[in-house]
Amino acid sequence: MNTQTDKSAKFDEALHMARSGRTAEARSLCKTILQTSGERPDVHAFLGMLDCREGRFEDGIEHLSQALKLRPDDVTIALNMATALMQLGRNSEALDICTDSLIAKDQSLRLLRTKAYLLQTLEDNEGAIVAYRRILDAVPDDFEALNNLGNSYAAAGQMEESLVSLRKAHDARPDIAPLTMNLATTLLQLGQIDEARNLLEDATARFPRDAKPRIELAGIHRLQGDDDTARRLFEEAIALEPSDPELRVRLGIELAKAWKMTEAEESFDRALSIDPRNGDAHIRKALILEHTNRYDQLTNLIDAARSRGIDQGTIDFIRALHLRREKAWEEGIEVLSNVPEDIEPVRRFQLLGQFHDSLGNAEAAFEAFSAMNEQVRTEQPATEALASDYRREIRDGIAELRKLKAPAVLNMQASAPARTPAFLVGFPRSGTTLLDTLLLGHPSVQVLEERPPLNVAEEVLNQSSEKSDFSASEVEAAREAYFTEADKWIDLRPDSLLVDKFPLHMNKVPSILALFPNPRFILALRHPCDVVLSCYITNFRPNKAMSNFLNLKTVAELYDLSFTCWEAARSHFSLDVHEIVYEKMLDNSRSELQPVFEFLGLDWREEILDHQQTAVSRGVITTASYGQVTEPLYRRAMGRWERYREQLEPVLPILQPWIEKFGYST
Repeated sequence: MNTQTDKSAKFDEALHMARSGRTAEARSLCKTILQTSGERPDVHAFLGMLDCREGRFEDGIEHLSQALKLRPDDVTIALNMATALMQLGRNSEALDICTDSLIAKDQSLRLLRTKAYLLQTLEDNEGAIVAYRRILDAVPDDFEALNNLGNSYAAAGQMEESLVSLRKAHDARPDIAPLTMNLATTLLQLGQIDEARNLLEDATARFPRDAKPRIELAGIHRLQGDDDTARRLFEEAIALEPSDPELRVRLGIELAKAWKMTEAEESFDRALSIDPRNGDAHIRKALILEHTNRYDQLTNLIDAARSRGIDQGTIDFIRALHLRREKAWEEGIEVLSNVPEDIEPVRRFQLLGQFHDSLGNAEAAFEAFSAMNEQVRTEQPATEALASDYRREIRDGIAELRKLKAPAVLNMQASAPARTPAFLVGFPRSGTTLLDTLLLGHPSVQVLEERPPLNVAEEVLNQSSEKSDFSASEVEAAREAYFTEADKWIDLRPDSLLVDKFPLHMNKVPSILALFPNPRFILALRHPCDVVLSCYITNFRPNKAMSNFLNLKTVAELYDLSFTCWEAARSHFSLDVHEIVYEKMLDNSRSELQPVFEFLGLDWREEILDHQQTAVSRGVITTASYGQVTEPLYRRAMGRWERYREQLEPVLPILQPWIEKFGYST
């Protein structure tokens, strides 16, 4: 046997050893071959492969590098080398391996696919787009390349192109759940909410054991105001993955948004029982404690978090909540500076803005509040489309009002209602929560706080083809639906006066009149600039209406539209309205409030003015003002807009007519 044949036989023996699982012997024999025969690319390549299979990537890369030097045109060696480098996160070096000359030799396209993926991971989106398109030129129906091309387009901000590619990927393989999820995400980013919802509803049936479609679908239903369906979907997701603490946290968030605080806290506690070091569950529990005015328990939670080894950033965020309560503004800013950006970014910016605002740092505060709103838009891109839809609906409502005849119920086709609520309306952040708390100080008053009874009644009325002409039976059915829904939220007493407090129902006067022919309206007013500023700097839960508060201009536009709609309804229907002015209510509560109670047919009682005790007694306050109404009358926000005049300057022309109409000045 000649020497060359002997060398070949020894390498064949090493290959056989490896196939038989005797990798240590194979490696030893290969090293002997290298020592006796000199550098051999096939042996280095084989040793590199063995090392990489066993997770010894550094050693594997050393051998593969030697093999590639000896055989620079070998596509397989290059591919293995790039893969090994990727395993160690050395993606830039891996990309250097994928040269155009090697790619041209690779008929399998494996090296081109690797290059495309590397460009994508290195955020060279334009380069990735070019590479994936080259793959698709060769294999037009390659669903993986279509999916990755769509993701690269999305990362480059080319959303329409992304949608085209992701549709093709999904159409090619509708049986692959991640392709469906990527398409749904892009549809949401483009504001095509209904199609995304339909796609995800189909996915829940197509992938019955996958929790992810249910989770995303729950988010859509929440944005559209369907909290019950959102919670049901999260519960279904938990049934599929009961040991996932993050799903317990998500369910708790949904329960908290529906003001089911006890159930929410139980869900967070369940998450902590599964994973005691879950930082998000600690934060969410802290927010529950804050929202239910149990600040004394925050320090206990902080101590518990420390004992469980929770990261300092999470602990500092909870400390910041406590410092806000203690009015330790400067210390709060310092503590927040230690909270990582990925921990509750929306609320972190909110807290930072509140601390700076309390210190009079208007510029820094506005910057933080703007970052808060930008973060919400980034996390929930569908909010822009939702906001636009809501403004369009109000414009349509104004147009209808200007040509509308009075609802038929005003002509008494339906019997008079057994009881008629009073409606507390006005633009959000106009003092409605303080006012409804003061109203609750009277034992004959029950307040329905931003709940859906009117929406439920509208669904009954909207079954009629003529929105302004309802039969007696339709009206009576809608009234019954209204009170049935109201009774779900508060235990209605037959002898009480129900006050339906929902500020933006100022845009729903025709629906209210269709149900109740002679309702009393309380209109809450406040300086338009303070109202718009307060809406912009408040962390509302995004829905169709509140999504407008993420942009200063759309806040002002919605204010203008809402009062235009209100004034059109007021003049058309000659409404029975009592106006109450926030600033006057703070300056002289008794003189401003007594006429309200007279208007409602109620006697005056001095205990009405003890709003703090009423706020504590009522339990959870379900609006953004919950932290203010449990304190002495909150005067610091009066005229706050003056400190933000520069930031508000662009929207003053929109607000000026209303500033003058309501007797304010700039």
